[in-house]
Amino acid sequence: MTEHEIVEFTGRVAELAELAAWRDGAARLSALWLHGPGGQGKTRLGRRFAAGSAKAGWRVEASWGATGQRGDLLVVVDYADRVPHTDLVALFDRHTGARHRTRILLLARSTSPWSALRHELAGRDATAADLSLPALADSVADRARVFALARDAFAKALGVTDADVITPPADLDHPDFGLALSLHMAALVAVDAHLRQVTPPTRPADLSTYLLDREEAHWVRLLQRPDFRTVPHAMRRAVFAACLIGARPYAEATRAFAYLSDPQTVLIDHSYCYPAADPSHVLQPLLPDRLAEDFLALTLRAQQWAESDLAALLSRPADGAAPIGVERAITFLAAASAPGRHPDVATHLEALLQNDPRLAVDAGGAALVALTHLSPVTLVAVDITFPVRDPNLDVGMFAVLDAVVTTLPDAIDDATRAALLMRLATRAWAAGVTERLVPLCREAVALTRALPGIDPVELAMKLSNASELLADIHTAEAVEMAEEARRLLTAVAAEDSEAAALLISPLLVLGNAARNARDHERALGLFTQAVEQAQRTDENDLPGYGLAGALTGLGQTLMVAGRYADALPVLQRAVAALDGPRSRHPMAFESERSAIHALLAGCLQRLGQGSESERHSREALATTGRLAELNPAAHADRHARALLVDAARQADIGDFRAAEELARRAVDIARGRHPVLAQCLVGLAGFLHQAGQWEQVWPLLDEASELAIRLGADHTLADMLSDELDDHLTRLEQAGRTADVAIVRRRVVELTRSMIAHHTGTPDLLARRLDQFGVTLIALDKFTEATTVLREAVTIREHGDPEPLARTSGLLGTALYFDGAPGEEVLDLLTRAVADHPGRHELGPDRGMLVGALLVLLPALVQNDRHTAAAELGEQWVDLLADTARADPRLADQHVLFLAGLSMALVLAGQVASAATRADQALAAATGVGDDAARAAALHAFAMSRVVSGQDVEQALAANSESIDLFTRPGDLVAAHQIRASLLEMADQKRM
Repeated sequence: MTEHEIVEFTGRVAELAELAAWRDGAARLSALWLHGPGGQGKTRLGRRFAAGSAKAGWRVEASWGATGQRGDLLVVVDYADRVPHTDLVALFDRHTGARHRTRILLLARSTSPWSALRHELAGRDATAADLSLPALADSVADRARVFALARDAFAKALGVTDADVITPPADLDHPDFGLALSLHMAALVAVDAHLRQVTPPTRPADLSTYLLDREEAHWVRLLQRPDFRTVPHAMRRAVFAACLIGARPYAEATRAFAYLSDPQTVLIDHSYCYPAADPSHVLQPLLPDRLAEDFLALTLRAQQWAESDLAALLSRPADGAAPIGVERAITFLAAASAPGRHPDVATHLEALLQNDPRLAVDAGGAALVALTHLSPVTLVAVDITFPVRDPNLDVGMFAVLDAVVTTLPDAIDDATRAALLMRLATRAWAAGVTERLVPLCREAVALTRALPGIDPVELAMKLSNASELLADIHTAEAVEMAEEARRLLTAVAAEDSEAAALLISPLLVLGNAARNARDHERALGLFTQAVEQAQRTDENDLPGYGLAGALTGLGQTLMVAGRYADALPVLQRAVAALDGPRSRHPMAFESERSAIHALLAGCLQRLGQGSESERHSREALATTGRLAELNPAAHADRHARALLVDAARQADIGDFRAAEELARRAVDIARGRHPVLAQCLVGLAGFLHQAGQWEQVWPLLDEASELAIRLGADHTLADMLSDELDDHLTRLEQAGRTADVAIVRRRVVELTRSMIAHHTGTPDLLARRLDQFGVTLIALDKFTEATTVLREAVTIREHGDPEPLARTSGLLGTALYFDGAPGEEVLDLLTRAVADHPGRHELGPDRGMLVGALLVLLPALVQNDRHTAAAELGEQWVDLLADTARADPRLADQHVLFLAGLSMALVLAGQVASAATRADQALAAATGVGDDAARAAALHAFAMSRVVSGQDVEQALAANSESIDLFTRPGDLVAAHQIRASLLEMADQKRM
């Protein structure tokens, strides 16, 4: 009915308006889960909305076709709750980061998959909404109107001219008639019954029976054809099989029908009645799906052969392979047995699964999610067959176990409940349902801790498992749990082999935490201890991937510490050590294996073994790519990192274009996955820097910084980001782009402040970043803001090393001086800064900062009428500035300014002869200095010293005239003109 649209679309005005509002929102990526019972009209509404969106200029992609090629995109996914979770996540990933707005409309019966999908969307900076589709017609009057509309449409199609006399069923107030499909089916049945002059059924449950009886009558009539030989009984069995396993290639269908006496004839005749959309297929099922589900239920209820046919269709071949069509069969039986439908079908389905629970696993993750309404006994039987991990099944395995745990009786003991909760947490981690991890782990640990007479090893096991699961999302809590587990296990490990084996896991968690905190020495010790413990333990008793995990952690830490030659044999041993766990659980450790190959690729590249590095890089990329396709939620991060490793390899051999392409692919995959996205952005920025494309870098670093600040990045990411930011700052400073430097410096401070909020040991780093930001603000004449920034730095350092405090105090005093702050505070800060400044001892950046403090302190003393102190300060430090200028010509102008300032202080202190000498030295030093301000200051000092001494008036006038031409600041010009007036007066007196 939906496909042919015989009945005109009606109603749904409010829903269409709500969908349009969602579509037209500002979000770049948004998904909406439109859900309602089968037959509610979801597909019709989706088609109508898609058509309206196309008219509004949107590009549309749907299972029934596509429109347009450019612009904003609407994607419609029908039966979304039957689509594997991984496929939907892959769909989200394809559209994350798109330039145009993208809307994904997901049509589904249930809401069970939506929670996990909503979490996926939240991680991709996408908005998510859901809309429950209400009944098309709530009141009896509205239902009668919809019935009449459908009746007239079917009457026209069937050539019935007196449709007005056809009345709706008497019980239109029945809840089932809230479904649009039920009203349309009732109208079709009523018109057909009127045409045949029979009494139509009145109960909604009988509508499918009537329509299916009409199908059977059609089969009987077909027997009159000489080329049609299948009797109704055999046709019903064929239709039952088609509804169960769906359209299949002819060869598969023939094998599935092996229990029939003449399968070829049945398949030919069935195809005549129900031709498949694909000509190469047979066994086209009944449509709509709800009718197929009803047919399965009615047949299982009424036909003795149905149960044996069901068993035959879903029996395994001799090789134990999955039965043909098991995915659809289990899904449709689950839908038919759903609450409110046909509960007796659940009996058949449960018997089937209890006899062969692996059928549920064969049916796939989406089918597993659909089974969660079955009895706990059946779900437990299914759960027992689950592998340790499988990217294809992780989401479904979590859903089944979650349903089991949810229905646990209150009487169950706490030890069993704790064990199940920890298993569920492990399943949630594998499925990428990270929002459930923290509460599940905490409850499992709390229940275990509260058990009377609890075995310390049992508690340590829970703590260890929880710490592994939480390590990436709640690092501090994970470390606390791992430390406690380590203490408990260490106390008994010597006498308890199980405890000794379990000790490896907390050691790995603590080792990773230490490495991320840059405590490489402690991390190496922890990983070495884990390796030694694993080597002493029987392989079959090792948790997880045991020795391989310990060796991987040790190898990675050696790499981080720059010890690549030492890391290589360790990582090679890790690959070999993984063979044992992989042989026991073939799919369980693919992710870990890819991580080792990625590390080996990076290590070998550093050691100059390019060809071997490439081999391992390709292996890592192939594995992570395959896993990411199966379950992006759990594995896309690792694939993005593998791409970065390969990009680094390409950059090392000078192929920056290939490195950039790989890094951009990594960024695209990581979009919405915040921690790894920040890492990928930093990696791409680094490759662009290396390629000389530094102008493109800042937007990447800015986005990465914002993510790192919001997420509280660990030291590893923060260090990578800081290095790239420092590189970018160097290039900006070389280009003289001080305003841009300030923007980047502000972001660096925010990043460092975030590190302090989430980690320890970084306050001094923040103070250094604040100093650098303050220097930039001073250079931009933003003295008030610089004062605020530098006060924070002083506060951090006031109880620490006096030399860094002196450095910051000098900067703060400078900012306050130029901001017009009271003189005493300025003098106190600058005096203490000069006394303890690290620039006193050697040349370098600190010497320049000391010179800057002296150049401010000298005039500050003069302005506060402390002329003698100013003169003494100048004489104390003038030789150091001369030495500095000789060693670093870049500071020659500072030497000139200091000499000029000293000359002025000496004048005011009454030391005229010394003032003239220092002025002469300033003028001499200014020769060859390209800085106009320095030369102007020297000329001004020379002129002023001559005014006081009364000598060399003509030379002084010439110097004064030149200084007026060079000065730019109004205050300097006023002082120069005052000096000029005095000199002119003196010259006149001499002429007299």
